[in-house]
Amino acid sequence: MQSSMVNEFKALNDVRKAFAEKEDEYLDFMFEDYRFIVHGLLPDERSDAVELCKGGLDMKLTRQNVDDYCKLHVEYFLNASSPQMKIVRKGIEFITTAKLVQNMGWRYAEERCCGRIDVNPDYLMRFTSYQDHLQPENSKVRQWFWEILSELPQPDRQLYIRFVQGQPRLPVDLNALQHRHTICGTKQRGASVLSLPQTDMCFFKVYLPEYPSKAVMKEKLVFAIRAAVDISLDAHND
Repeated sequence: MQSSMVNEFKALNDVRKAFAEKEDEYLDFMFEDYRFIVHGLLPDERSDAVELCKGGLDMKLTRQNVDDYCKLHVEYFLNASSPQMKIVRKGIEFITTAKLVQNMGWRYAEERCCGRIDVNPDYLMRFTSYQDHLQPENSKVRQWFWEILSELPQPDRQLYIRFVQGQPRLPVDLNALQHRHTICGTKQRGASVLSLPQTDMCFFKVYLPEYPSKAVMKEKLVFAIRAAVDISLDAHND
């Protein structure tokens, strides 16, 4: 839920609480200009006001109708994005047909649109390419990488995916991606064998030095994925 909507709900709760606890003189002073509208709290701003009910522009907030006032506001905020959602649904139905959408379970639809929550290393391995010192099949760093990823719990696996491509879920069909998951060396980047892993999110690439041991590699990789800054603008709006 967006923080702005949370603030609106908190404000409504404060209004309800005030009408339950305060004296009439206080209410008349604090809520004199309140009407059954959204936006345009002050009289000179009401040209753009949205009425919550018929005649809402002229309906004063009172102790008797405060519950209706709060209820209508909640309904408005919860349905404010309905026009946009209708357009989104129209686009989905155009691609998949309405009948198919109606038969989708919510989890299947979520996976198709947002990707799978669980990260399967074996599945990711099938669609991974290698460069530099990781190209040989007997590369120790290559072997260690998959062992480490398989040993990590799901939350850390998701952090790795976010680290390497910017968001924590893999699409259902990795074969449809424009860029394959690619593990590269770091010599051309001038990194030492004790440097942290690096990524190129736009191209789904991770760069791994020739670490001296699996333990060192795991330490560096785990630190990097947990310390990485989230680039998602929506990451903190839930």
